[in-house]
Amino acid sequence: MIFSDWTRLLLSLVSVAFLVPHSEAQKQGPCAQIIAACQGAGFVQGGEPSGNGLQIDCVRPIMQGKPQSPKASKPLPQVDPQLIAACRARNPNFGQNQSTDAPARDREPLSAPPPKPTGTAASGKGANAPVGGNGLIPQGNATVYDAAQNVYWLADANLAGNPQMRETLGAGLNINPDGSMDYPTALRLVQALNKKNYLGHSNWQLPVTPARDKTCSSYNVDNFGAGCTGSALGNLYAIGLDKTFPDSAVPDFSAAVGPLQDVQPSMYWTQDTNIGGAVTFSFLSDILAANTTKYNFMHVLATIPGAIGGQAPVGSGVVPYTSGSAKDKAVYDATVPGGRTWVLDANLARLNQFGIRGTTTISSKVNQRALTVPLISEGGAMLFETANDWIAAMNKSNYAGTSTWAIPHYADLQTLFTDLKLSAHDTRLVSRGNVGPFQNLQPFFYWACQREQRGTSQSPCDLNLNPPPNPKGAPMAWSFNFDNGFEGTSLTSKPFYVMIYYPAPASLGLRGKRRVVTESREPTYSH
Repeated sequence: MIFSDWTRLLLSLVSVAFLVPHSEAQKQGPCAQIIAACQGAGFVQGGEPSGNGLQIDCVRPIMQGKPQSPKASKPLPQVDPQLIAACRARNPNFGQNQSTDAPARDREPLSAPPPKPTGTAASGKGANAPVGGNGLIPQGNATVYDAAQNVYWLADANLAGNPQMRETLGAGLNINPDGSMDYPTALRLVQALNKKNYLGHSNWQLPVTPARDKTCSSYNVDNFGAGCTGSALGNLYAIGLDKTFPDSAVPDFSAAVGPLQDVQPSMYWTQDTNIGGAVTFSFLSDILAANTTKYNFMHVLATIPGAIGGQAPVGSGVVPYTSGSAKDKAVYDATVPGGRTWVLDANLARLNQFGIRGTTTISSKVNQRALTVPLISEGGAMLFETANDWIAAMNKSNYAGTSTWAIPHYADLQTLFTDLKLSAHDTRLVSRGNVGPFQNLQPFFYWACQREQRGTSQSPCDLNLNPPPNPKGAPMAWSFNFDNGFEGTSLTSKPFYVMIYYPAPASLGLRGKRRVVTESREPTYSH
């Protein structure tokens, strides 16, 4: 039999749950431990015919505090009430996916024999054990089963970054060399993959987001912000990958551009502001953006006008300091009239906090929750207020022989971008490693679509539903930043990445009355 390029990897799929040793489950999140307890008690995904379905016969009764269905064939495992409470705090939607009609039950997605899961599991786990915080199970066909959302993710989190894939899809799609694209192109990409029956499926979709999500920290017309787990990407970040805001999904990413080291593709703070908050800059996209300062964690690249000590390094363009107190600590842009000095490490805060350690608390007016966050994240990002404190501490230390470091203006970063001879979507700023069972997950923004409010992650995109336009009337779409776990809305013209999935055949929709949100508003996110 001859297979096409689109189907040669196709195998019949079945969602399979695997037992996680108790010691390993404890290393995961609380919701993962509940799934592991259910699996250890003999409940499996697709076990409905025998009364031992993982979700309907175990997870839901535990999380909802209700008796099992009379059809259940196995008793519930003993689960510590504190573990249940911790899981609810992490993800209030976990185990609540029920219908107001007679509940649908777990059933086998396909009747074919289960494939052998492939991929590298987390350290200390077998190759077929769940990877991440909540049952991410690599399949043998380039997908990852997500037990928390009952969907199959494509394992390549930047499929469009593959030049061969772009060639196969044709020139009709305006995809950038790094794999990013605007929102309309993202929709067309999904249509093209479905038309090609990619990997044997024609129901691929963008990850969905509800407009109302009580797990989010903020609200202005719709919910947004930190801690969102009602969306598919937010749930993957917090539950599947077991990340906590403001963790970066790729905290160790580093790229060298000319003499500048540790350049990050995600956003950098600037001194400038506009109606959307603080203006931010990305070396990846070179497009002006604005972000609220209350929750967003961004990177900082400090600068001073002129040369340190009045002694400019010899050379043209952007050159490193090779002598004096600035040696191996700063670079000099000789192209700028009068010159401009930059810190050599473009993510210096990851290695040098200058004494800015500990945590701070951000209080939400919407869900009344207090988020305790690090002053500087593991990946080196920080709140805008912390950025100013970090710069002050840097100056107090007389770093590289000067005490006049400052957060740059947007125009300064644009000039540096040009003088480094960078172009937008430079592939040097693309992450190519593994994050759990995924390949090529980027520490940057990803597109998402809006779903019907009563739906679940299995629901399709409703293209008639979109977040409100920006103040100038420009269309917006949902986005999620894997560099800090922030969910918001962005201009549809922005170049973001795309992850896709298809729902597992056992669709368990959530029906019920639309919840009207009346909480206090906070400034909206306007990227």
